[in-house]
Amino acid sequence: MLRLLIIALLLTFSYSGFAAADSLFIISKNDKWMMAHIVKRGETIFSIARQYHVPPAMLADQNGLNYQSGLATGAMMYVPIETFNKATATTPADGWKPVYYKVRETDNLYRISKNINEAQRSIQEWNNMPDNTVEKGQVLIVARILYSVEGIYAATTQPEVQPDKKLQPAKPDSVKGQKYTVQFKEKKETQSDGKVLTVLYRDTVWSDTLGMYGRLYMQQTGNEKTVLEEKGSAVFYETPGKVKSRYGTDAKNTLIYAFHNLAKRGTIIRVYNPGTDKYVFVKVMGPLPETKQYHNSLIGIGEDAKEILGVLEDKAWVELKYFSK
Repeated sequence: MLRLLIIALLLTFSYSGFAAADSLFIISKNDKWMMAHIVKRGETIFSIARQYHVPPAMLADQNGLNYQSGLATGAMMYVPIETFNKATATTPADGWKPVYYKVRETDNLYRISKNINEAQRSIQEWNNMPDNTVEKGQVLIVARILYSVEGIYAATTQPEVQPDKKLQPAKPDSVKGQKYTVQFKEKKETQSDGKVLTVLYRDTVWSDTLGMYGRLYMQQTGNEKTVLEEKGSAVFYETPGKVKSRYGTDAKNTLIYAFHNLAKRGTIIRVYNPGTDKYVFVKVMGPLPETKQYHNSLIGIGEDAKEILGVLEDKAWVELKYFSK
């Protein structure tokens, strides 16, 4: 841990003259380039994964951690830079951050571009370079990474509310996909002296966390006892003229259609985005079209799912679960 703190301090002092304190910089691990993230108070593996659109399992593996591992404030995390969490030309300006690299004596632009898997022309454009010449000590933007402010807020701790009264309804039969949720409500009470007080109490109720299509998914899979799991790229296709569901972007009750080569027509697939920890249920209407758009993709999904899954691009890495005999 001490070694990591020293490296983090060196990074801070080395680059302090070139970028803001919260800028992202390249660091090498096992001959692979990654981002250096300094852990802030309250952050977890899941919140950092959401912040950088990286699967939590991949982030934990790169840092030799498990999901239960606590993160020490000030420690350094290695964050992978892959195709699925790189920004593109269509990424909104507030949806990405630049990643910097300090040029070494033996570097040239060709070697830098190969290490980060970016086109030389892109690096030249980002840095307003007239040619491909680089100098030792020069700081370059070498990548643009997807970055979600939501991941930062997810790490904050809300103060606990102490209710004056606790009301619990009778517990219904246990159903997978339902759970207790807590609602804080106000109630007016009149005291013996005539004064009216506002009392905050906690009302614990049962809620359905899956919705109509989630319940259908559970029926098809026998409460996930018979499922096939897949991981790969999802392509989001345009749905022009489609009327939005009256539920808006409610993941539980929005019907979204999908193309998939293995699942039968009518199958409900649970689509999970590990980078944002969000999911949606989609209904298969047929196999993937044989067009360039779906080349090397696992599933095609209506664009309405992008907002639900927290996706900014037209492609994303997803994990699927669906019924399989």
